[in-house]
Order: sequence, then C-alpha cells, then structure tokens
Amino acid sequence: MAACFLDGNNPCQKDDRCVSELWIFLKPRGDVTASQFEAIAGIAETHGNGTVRTAQDQNILLRWVKSEELPAVHRALDAIGLAAGEAGRLLDPTSCPGAESCKIAVTGSRELALAVQSTLTAAAGNGGKDLVEAASDLRVKISGCPNSCGQHHVGDIGLTGVLAKTGDGGERPFYSILVGGAVGEGKARIGKRLGRFAEEDTAAAIAALARVYERERQAGESFPAFVDRVGEKRLAAIAAEAKATAPPA
Repeated sequence: MAACFLDGNNPCQKDDRCVSELWIFLKPRGDVTASQFEAIAGIAETHGNGTVRTAQDQNILLRWVKSEELPAVHRALDAIGLAAGEAGRLLDPTSCPGAESCKIAVTGSRELALAVQSTLTAAAGNGGKDLVEAASDLRVKISGCPNSCGQHHVGDIGLTGVLAKTGDGGERPFYSILVGGAVGEGKARIGKRLGRFAEEDTAAAIAALARVYERERQAGESFPAFVDRVGEKRLAAIAAEAKATAPPA
C-alpha cells in the first residue's frame, strides 16, 4: 500500500475501535465517473458506515473505516484509479468550473489546475515527491472570475481570472495571483496580491513560489507566516521571473 495514501488520513476512535477517515483524491478538478461512484458506494458499504461526504475541496470523505481494513480499501480504490494519496496536498488544486461551462468565467480554471499539477511535477522531479513532501501544506485555489467560487481569496496561493487589454488593443486572459490567504479559528485572512500574470505563465509562477517556500521556510512555518516574513514584493519578483517552459499553443 502506498505510504502517501495514509498521509492525512489520521486514525480516530469510535466505540473503542481504531478507525480512520479517508480522503479519496479525485485528482485535479474533482472529476469522478459514474462507475467510480458506484464502486465508492460499494467500498463505503463494505468497509465504512455506508455513507460518504463530498467536500468543498472537490474530494470525497470515506468515514469509519477500520484500520485493519485500510489495505483492502486501498486495493479497491486502486482498481478504479482513485488510490493516489494527494487529497488536500500541493498537487490537489481546487478550481471552479471556469469558462468550460460557466458563462461568467473568463479563464479556463480547470485547465489551469491540470497545468499546475504537471508543471509542479516536472519542476520537482521524482514525480513531484520531494517538493510535495517539503511543501505538502501549500494549498492552491483557482477561480475563473472575481466571484471566488474556487475560494482563491483564502488559498495559500490563490488565482482569479481576468481579461486585460494588450498592447495591440486586444484582450487576453490573465490571472491575478494572491498569496498568504487562510481560513480557521483566529487565522482567517485574505491573500495579498502579487500582480497580474499571463495565463500561460501562471503555472510556472506557482511552481517558482512553491520552490522558494520549500527552500527557505523555517521549521514549522506556515505559508501565510512565510509570506509575512519574506514579503510580497520579493515573492512578486520571483513569480514575475518565472516563464512557461511549454511552447506557445
């Protein structure tokens, strides 16, 4: 059983039994097929309490799984392609539907979610393992417009899609990047804006920010605290230097 499958799936107690709550990672964008949903229902009936919960981060919570049944659950999820242990981690950006299906959105936020994952993986090497382990608590949230359906304003790194005029008088999609947002008792805050970035450079900018956080964070330092210490001016410069490595479409 993959070690990362257990990361973040902490055991708890119920009726003197050791049980776990498992986050099922629906990969970037939160997509799941009908056959996968049917299989998840069967897993919940066999190994859980017969129910699951959907979450605002676009994953599924499977509750009350006996610890000794975790290997069987992992095998069942692996059989349907949902055994990755990345739920709620760096390679699990939250995104709204975007221009693919929303009339309000001005950018393809779902496509950017995929680009973020692939760019981070390529930049990190080892399938992204080293970077993810070092910055696993970093959360990326993407909205295709200012309405914040992707919760960009409270993400460690948040992105909101905008249309902006270009030098030739036309319009093209950009993302406004915010850093250091958070939610929670006593720590809620809105991210600080770094600036506006061309859509094709945004994933590379996120990878650059994750890399500097990996290299320079202090022991136990959260990303919002890191932003306060390093300053948005320097982070904006680092993001601005990042360029997309893929050739133009």
